[in-house]
Amino acid sequence: PSLRELQAGPRLRNAVLGAAAVLTLLGLGTVDASAPDEPRYLQVAEEMRSGVHGLEGLVVLHLNGEVYTQKPPLYYWLAAALGAPFGHVNELLGRLPSALAALFCVFLTLRFGSRLFGSATGVLAAGLLLTVFEFGHLARRVQLDMLLAACELSAIFSFWWIDRGLGGRRAWVALLHLALGLGVLTKGPVGFLVPVLAMISFLAWERRLRDLGRAFPPWAFLLSLGPGLLWVAGATALAPPGFADDAVGTNLFGRFFQGTSHARPIYYFLYRFPLDFLPWALLWPGVYLVARRQIFPGGPGAERSRRAWRFLLCVVGASLVFFSISSGKRGLYMVPAFPAAALLCADACIRGLATRSTLPRLATVLA
Repeated sequence: PSLRELQAGPRLRNAVLGAAAVLTLLGLGTVDASAPDEPRYLQVAEEMRSGVHGLEGLVVLHLNGEVYTQKPPLYYWLAAALGAPFGHVNELLGRLPSALAALFCVFLTLRFGSRLFGSATGVLAAGLLLTVFEFGHLARRVQLDMLLAACELSAIFSFWWIDRGLGGRRAWVALLHLALGLGVLTKGPVGFLVPVLAMISFLAWERRLRDLGRAFPPWAFLLSLGPGLLWVAGATALAPPGFADDAVGTNLFGRFFQGTSHARPIYYFLYRFPLDFLPWALLWPGVYLVARRQIFPGGPGAERSRRAWRFLLCVVGASLVFFSISSGKRGLYMVPAFPAAALLCADACIRGLATRSTLPRLATVLA
């Protein structure tokens, strides 16, 4: 069929998900833990699993017997739970939360893209996301950012459902705030602030900020902020004096405002993000051209596509602005924005090729 008629059937969708499972899970434990993060995170999870610190060790994290204040506990809870039946948290079990979170991101990207633009775009976006090197690399490491990406993408997905009036609003609001709450338990306030900044930016762009209240009723903050605050309070009560100062003051505010860890210049992500999104950052000029020629100059019938593009651009832009302002920066901080970037690339490809019956000669040569 011509590209204009292209649709992705169940077999193709299942093939992409099957490929994702193979690429993320096969041989997951065959490589030794590598510095800087994997040995440290595995040790924290193993000390939790072993129970050497008693029940207190489930709330207060420890590394080599010392209180560990760097990160919240969700990833370590998952790794320790996976290792409990086997008596040890090894490389395979420690990496499994990242791998499963990556699979979930690929699945949600496929579903979200199919809802926004059609099945062909959804499948292509999932394939692009899966084959971004940094995404595939982090999917096979003991790393918190893939789990954070899954939480943030779930929140973004839920917000779109609420904003578009799809399904039961109360259930989607609960799911939105549950995802935000899990994001906070994964990597702190950034799991709440960045997705909410994207939502606010989108509604501000559409001049509908008053609609924000539909997704943020007062009761829902018990799900989004309650778990993180409860953990901080419990850990502060059980840990030695100074825990809150280290966990909140040094590791949260210090990283953001003073660059106490991974200090980088404000323009860091202007070159780091394209490098980390290779090879598909090569599609970004096409995204710009499609946006300029087809999406934003379009007539009234293109409003649905414009709204979806505005939303995805806000998701990417919120992460880019937030982490550029932060004094502490690492390339992997942008991983939660990868699904939105993949969706923009996929829709630009489908639209750019929609009037052709075959691929351009240049595209086949490059492929």
